[in-house]
Amino acid sequence: MPLPNQTFLMLSKKAFADLRAQGRYTYDQTVYVQQNDPANPLLLNGQPLDVLHVVAQGDPAELWILNNPDFPIICRMEHNPLGVNLLLSAIK
Repeated sequence: MPLPNQTFLMLSKKAFADLRAQGRYTYDQTVYVQQNDPANPLLLNGQPLDVLHVVAQGDPAELWILNNPDFPIICRMEHNPLGVNLLLSAIK
């Protein structure tokens, strides 16, 4: 179970606001920088999702975050140094 100050599958409102305003946010002493890669969309049921793709500086982690301030869920995670990678398969 995550601690109260940890992110678990969702970004905090502050981190999401920083990402939208500055194109980056810091979490647990790691800076994540937004990438501009519209040629490689994230698909769910064959439809592109409106996501923000970020890459960690200093480690290989990549995240795709739903571009929704009310529900900034992490839709995909790759190269996580903790070994927890994921790909969202459905939203119900």
